[in-house]
Amino acid sequence: MMTIHDPRSDASSWEARLEVVQDGAPRERDRLLDDLRGRMVPWARAMAGDLDAAEDLVQEALVRISQSIDDLRPEGEGGLLAWSWRVLRNVHVDRTRTSSRRRRLTAERSTELPRPSAPAPYDPTSIVHRYLDELSETQRTALLLVDLEGRPSPEVAELMEVEPSTLRVHLHRARRTIRARILEDFA
Repeated sequence: MMTIHDPRSDASSWEARLEVVQDGAPRERDRLLDDLRGRMVPWARAMAGDLDAAEDLVQEALVRISQSIDDLRPEGEGGLLAWSWRVLRNVHVDRTRTSSRRRRLTAERSTELPRPSAPAPYDPTSIVHRYLDELSETQRTALLLVDLEGRPSPEVAELMEVEPSTLRVHLHRARRTIRARILEDFA
């Protein structure tokens, strides 16, 4: 019987676990999905801003992953974790688009909506989250993963499938936008 490695170790252990699942081990499938959930919740929380929304994103992403995990061939795609990240990101993008359409329709029907009150002055994360909608999806993802979640830039560049220099540009632009909005609102 195959020994399953710690899920937080190297990518090859994830691929080995995927092979076991694809060979028809239902218990291993549940364990793999549970371990993926543990990896995906911090990513989703960084994207969504709160734990409840993150749990919803992860749940939908895990349903999609579960439906297609038997057909996944991770070679050349960056592995199981990178694929899971892309599924989660796509779920987030889909929800953001739907939410954006709803906001647009609501704004067309109503007059000027009041701006939300400023968050507590000593909570920088909530202040940053206030302005995330003003960033492009790529800038928002880069900022969330590198600055708020603390992931290493090379790992984030690989997950986002961009060059490290491109990631630095997205981070610079996101930080510049956030900084300008904070100065505008709190200066």
